Amino acid sequence: MENDNLELSLERDIRELEKHPDFIAEGLAIGVIEEMLRILQERGLSRSWLAKQMGVSRSSVSRMMNAPPNMTLLTIARIALALGTTPDVSLNAKTPSSGPIERIAASVAEPPAEYAEYKEKATAKKGRRRAPEKPD
Repeated sequence: MENDNLELSLERDIRELEKHPDFIAEGLAIGVIEEMLRILQERGLSRSWLAKQMGVSRSSVSRMMNAPPNMTLLTIARIALALGTTPDVSLNAKTPSSGPIERIAASVAEPPAEYAEYKEKATAKKGRRRAPEKPD
């Protein structure tokens, strides 16, 4: 009986958390990080490689991974570009079988075909990629 009450209390707490913006943001950011790590692993790429592609230090990538709720849309866009993927942000109605993490994971696409050509040209031309310049 006590175990049943504990489970009901836990379920109620989870339902309440699912309505809290901080909880949602955390789930979305964790989803992006999980997807990023999956892509890096599948392609045999390192976090150092990602940092170079993003024009940031490796420690910046580590900080980003350790403080996901602070991830901005700009950071997500930079990660996607570095990995040759397409980010997707939406306010689609939540279906019973998909929460924020599942929606983010499902929305990340494979790199567009033209990305490989662009990357080859950029690598051949520059030898390595520079960090994007900040606007004045």
